[in-house]
Amino acid sequence: MQIDQDQLTGKTTSHLAQAGEYAGVLHAQVVDAIRDLEDRARSEGFDLRIASGFRSFDRQLLIWNAKARGHKDVFGDNDEKVDMSVLSEIEQVEAIMRFSALPGSSRHHWGTDFDIYDASRMKRGYSVQLNLGECRDNGPCAEMHAWLDTELPRTGFYRPYATDAGGVSPEPWHLSYRSLANEYAGRMSIQILQQSWDGADLALAHVINEHIPRLYNRFVVID
Repeated sequence: MQIDQDQLTGKTTSHLAQAGEYAGVLHAQVVDAIRDLEDRARSEGFDLRIASGFRSFDRQLLIWNAKARGHKDVFGDNDEKVDMSVLSEIEQVEAIMRFSALPGSSRHHWGTDFDIYDASRMKRGYSVQLNLGECRDNGPCAEMHAWLDTELPRTGFYRPYATDAGGVSPEPWHLSYRSLANEYAGRMSIQILQQSWDGADLALAHVINEHIPRLYNRFVVID
């Protein structure tokens, strides 16, 4: 399969479905599989919906810069607001990367990964948060995620951030189409990532570049 650098880093939509409900949201090769997963969920009484699918480089850059420049809050593992003013610059980078990928490195760029929620359990007017509280205990998506724990191994999907390996926080809501995502991940590199920043106004770029090998291995590479 042809995978170019722009697909890896979110600078094109050529690999995405071009028609139907998933146009511009998912990789064309993922559409049939997600429809099957939705059908499985529906048969169990869940309404599995996609909250966030494809995300472009420019969109990821906006998210990153807003957090790095204090225009958007950064939250910690327990959904608490992080006081960025008391952190060093590298600590700020690490705090952001716990939940938000560097532009160019997000798995959402590939169209193989997406965030989900259970619409059948959402009260009118509720705004989906995509946090651990929604997925655990009495959270609105807890029951669906408990079902997914046993169902996902029967599908082509998995949770790349199922456990805490010291990098990205656990994200049970983040699903990935394993076979295709692995192809993209296998072609990604530090060089490609850094090239994607050429000409971009990336906040904290000097710190990121100084520490890029460690940051890449901790937050981007998934064993």
